[in-house]
Amino acid sequence: QKEFGFVIGGPGCGKGTQCERLQKEFGFVAHVSVGSLLRAEKERSGTRAEEIRKCMKEGKLVSSEIIVGLLKSRMMEEEG
Repeated sequence: QKEFGFVIGGPGCGKGTQCERLQKEFGFVAHVSVGSLLRAEKERSGTRAEEIRKCMKEGKLVSSEIIVGLLKSRMMEEEG
């Protein structure tokens, strides 16, 4: 079973930089950005993609349910 770590913070606070350091120092395999997951998902078809596009267009936050679902899916891919 793989271990997962989370780095949480506001925009521009250095999450990506710290994740790169953690990858190098501790050998973590993947760095997953919620923003990247959302941008990729919105390009797909389906109700989840439509909801993401709507939220982004209106400048609203995407629901926690969608975020958690995307993260769970990505984590399951890593576990293979």
